[in-house]
Amino acid sequence: TFNQLYWPSTSYAVGNPELKAETGWATTIAYSKKDFPLVARMTYTYYENRIWWATIDGVLMPQNTSNADFYALTIGYEQKVWQSEKSDSNLTLQADFSLNEARLREPYKQIMWVPEYQSHAAIFFKYKGFQTEIDYAFTSKRYKTNENESSYPAMHLLDASLSYQFNAEFQIYAKGSNLLDQRVVYHDNYYIPSRKWTLGLKFRK
Repeated sequence: TFNQLYWPSTSYAVGNPELKAETGWATTIAYSKKDFPLVARMTYTYYENRIWWATIDGVLMPQNTSNADFYALTIGYEQKVWQSEKSDSNLTLQADFSLNEARLREPYKQIMWVPEYQSHAAIFFKYKGFQTEIDYAFTSKRYKTNENESSYPAMHLLDASLSYQFNAEFQIYAKGSNLLDQRVVYHDNYYIPSRKWTLGLKFRK
């Protein structure tokens, strides 16, 4: 927020009234075709006066750093491999892969916290009142600093859900999050949530 960037006064952070605004522009080239399951997208983004938090005399202060270039390539797939209109049933597959190159022009290394690779795959199955979803996501390591000296580990997240719709008003469901129980640091000392199970009922009137 503006208060955090320009005017904080705490024991661990101070503002920077001389901070310049961060500006940029982006361009995207994409390809998709009706009745064809593959899509592709390439985006280039340029940032000027990139802002980041620097530690000065033991206190955090926002600073303008080098200009930056972001390249993002995504290839995706989504298709209904089976469908029955008679029973309102279908099976859908979905997957995508992203390559992210985000570099400050000085030093020309991967910007901290930005993963270089990400991928995702999911299966959706619906049969009459039953519906299930299995979702897997991968995030590669992320560097802790712009010097790329150390990094946070890669993450493998697996979620699943199962539900049954009795009628238009009543549904029972079960959900599982982080089924692999990944105990991974997401940022500094913050860990991603551990395995979680949820059972529930939904009633609409």
